Amino acid sequence: MSRVSAATNAPRASVVMSVYDDLRFLNEAVDSILGHQFEDFEFIIVDDGTGVDGVRNLRHRDPRVRVLGNERNAGGAAAGNRGIASARSDIIVRLDADDAAEPTRIGRLVVELERDLGLGLIASAVTLVDEEGRPQGVVAPPLTDVLVRFTILFRNPFFHPSVAFRKTCFEAAGGYDEDERVSYDHSMWFRMLDVTRAAPLRTTRPV
Repeated sequence: MSRVSAATNAPRASVVMSVYDDLRFLNEAVDSILGHQFEDFEFIIVDDGTGVDGVRNLRHRDPRVRVLGNERNAGGAAAGNRGIASARSDIIVRLDADDAAEPTRIGRLVVELERDLGLGLIASAVTLVDEEGRPQGVVAPPLTDVLVRFTILFRNPFFHPSVAFRKTCFEAAGGYDEDERVSYDHSMWFRMLDVTRAAPLRTTRPV
């Protein structure tokens, strides 16, 4: 069942994921979103030139799923920009096609962004797993905005599938750099810190 905010007829969150070459974990990623306890979201999947009918058919899995198709592979940055541009919510939750989210993740990130209107970028801890799903350890994000700003000078402070952010802040920072094929998320957070504050989710529990 899809529940939308009565005041605006728009979801409280838009989950955005792009799909290209590695489809081995796609069904697990999709299931991890559709099985969430929090239900007031749309799920935008950008088929970045896979040419696979199964990706397009994901739209039939749930009425909250929207699939956008690119005829050719445009790259993760361009696919992300397209998905976010079509989002109806100002709260964007990211996930990669080879990752899975715990069933409380979306709701906890949304609640925190709605609670703190001055916060534009938030990230959770992540559990690293191998290809068989065996845990390899937990990595937590920096604990404060100051530590985020220090860490980003040397490395990416956040795992891409752990973040949520405001679409308005993303657009104010110029969106993902489509010329950057590898670390486009790192450069995005760097620019986003010019327009907003960042923080970790207030618990280190992975989501």
